Amino acid sequence: MKKGRVLIIDDDLTFLEEISSILLDAGYEVATCGKAVEAIHVIRMNNPQCILLDINMPGMKGDVLLPWINSQKFNSEVVICSGAVFNEEEVGAMEPAGILKKPFKMNDLIDMIDSAIMLASQKSSHRKSA
Repeated sequence: MKKGRVLIIDDDLTFLEEISSILLDAGYEVATCGKAVEAIHVIRMNNPQCILLDINMPGMKGDVLLPWINSQKFNSEVVICSGAVFNEEEVGAMEPAGILKKPFKMNDLIDMIDSAIMLASQKSSHRKSA
């Protein structure tokens, strides 16, 4: 049984390949996008429970995509996963499930993903019962 659906959005193709391989081996269902604009379609089609989102990408930035994700009321939780310098207060105000700065420990990533998936499941259950 899969642990949950994860979407990785990052313009670093090496990062996408490495993290997606690790997460697949760990039992997650994984989709990837190299651009935030592409991610909009993938989010709608795959309904990921956890979205790993880079902040600094060409074109639409992660800090523009995150408020859009929140406004759509998906059953998804976003974890900011970026090596870029960013204002943690501003990003934190957008209510991500977590923030990981690259480089990070793989155990920290897995823990954050598991927490985000749990939050997404609770959100989904709450919406169904409301």
